[in-house]
Order: sequence, then C-alpha cells, then structure tokens
Amino acid sequence: MRVYGDRLDCYLSGVLVHSTARGSRAHDNRHALDYRHFIGSLKRKPQAFKGLAFRDALFPREAYRRTWEQLDGRLSQRDACKTMVGLLELAGLHGVEAVLAGQLDLLLEAGELPDLKQLREQFAPRQTLCPEVEVQMPPVAVKPISAPMPRISSALVTGVPGVICVTSSNTPAMCPPSPLSVITAPRPSRLLKNTSPALSTPFH
Repeated sequence: MRVYGDRLDCYLSGVLVHSTARGSRAHDNRHALDYRHFIGSLKRKPQAFKGLAFRDALFPREAYRRTWEQLDGRLSQRDACKTMVGLLELAGLHGVEAVLAGQLDLLLEAGELPDLKQLREQFAPRQTLCPEVEVQMPPVAVKPISAPMPRISSALVTGVPGVICVTSSNTPAMCPPSPLSVITAPRPSRLLKNTSPALSTPFH
C-alpha cells in the first residue's frame, strides 16, 4: 500500500488493484467514503439509509442525489430506501455507475421514478447457464489372461523362521524356499496362533 496526500493505492504483485480517496483535515475533507463498502450492510437494513449521518457522501454522482430526493418525497420510507439501495448496488457491483446515472437523468427530466426491476433487467449482466458436456469414453480392450493367477490356499510353516509357504493348489504341500514361492512374514508368532492344529505341526 502506498499512502499519498489525497489517496491510498493498493498493489498486488506490483499491480495497482485498488485506489481510494483519503480524507484530509487540511482540505476540509475528513471523510472519504466509498458507497460500495456499505452496500452489504444497507441491503440487510435498507431503511437505515435515510438516517445516515454521511448519507449525502454515499451518492457517487449528482443524478443519484436528485433521484433520492424524488424517491424520498413521493414514496414511503421503506420503498424509497429499498429502491435507492438497489440503485447503488446495481451501480457499484455491476460497474454501470456512469450509464445508470445517464438513465436516471432521463427519467428525472421526464418526471418519472426509476423502476428498479426494469433497470436491473436492462443493465445487470445476465446469468448464463453452463452447457452440459457429455464425455464418451472409448471402450477399453481387455486382454485375456492365458494362465490363472496362483492363489493362496494354505500357509505352512517350513521350519525356517519367518518363512511361509504359498501354493496354488488346495492341497497342503511343502514349497521350496525360492524367491517366487515364499513370503517373509514380520511376525510369524501371530500366524501360528491362527492356524489349525493340523497345520501348526512342523514337517519332518
């Protein structure tokens, strides 16, 4: 952030992203308000707009101040405040402050009050629906397996500590201690407790 005598500039990665006016006692401008910062609070309580001590400082252009005078004089407090807050929201959040002010001047010259719903349809960006995208996956070619994979049918103690025999048949048999047919178990004591009495007897 860079502080100047009349403004504050905010930078992100060396790029100017926001600039706001700075109040100064020397120039008799103690309050530097941006109406965009109050839109969220005013939307929750729009009738508070009329009693704000700094209400006149929230009008971004003369056309908005004149519009408020007409709304306040011809509508109820509830409708006037709700319409004015809606106009400020439309101007600030959708970036149409200048063009909306021109439209308000035309309505004031014609002696008409702004229709908030009509102005939103005219100036607010329309929400578009995202198109539905259907992705078709190509069929996956599955290569058949020529030989069945060996399955674990029994766990036999081979007499070597920490070595378990793995066979591909359902008949218990002793497997040779080769790298392809044995698995090293970290805790063979637990495996011995879970095996049946017939398989827990070591082979001779």
